[in-house]
Amino acid sequence: MSRYVSPRKRAQKTLELLDLGCRDALPWQEQQPSEERKIRTEAKVQIDDNIKEWDYGDYEGLTSATIREQREKNGEGSWDIWRDGCPGG
Repeated sequence: MSRYVSPRKRAQKTLELLDLGCRDALPWQEQQPSEERKIRTEAKVQIDDNIKEWDYGDYEGLTSATIREQREKNGEGSWDIWRDGCPGG
């Protein structure tokens, strides 16, 4: 059985916080889980690009209202994510 996770760091951190109790180290971790940990699953975790979230680039963490305000201040006009995308994303 496999479990899939996005390549985005925040998704991987969320998976760590779930503490599934996998026998093997997670793909982004260098060390094996300690022997003291309770193993609750034999599932293998795989990073899968097909399920990655949007990359908001320079707009990461900003609200749509803030993005629109910044664009107006910079003379860039209105913003629509579907039309304009995200710089750096």
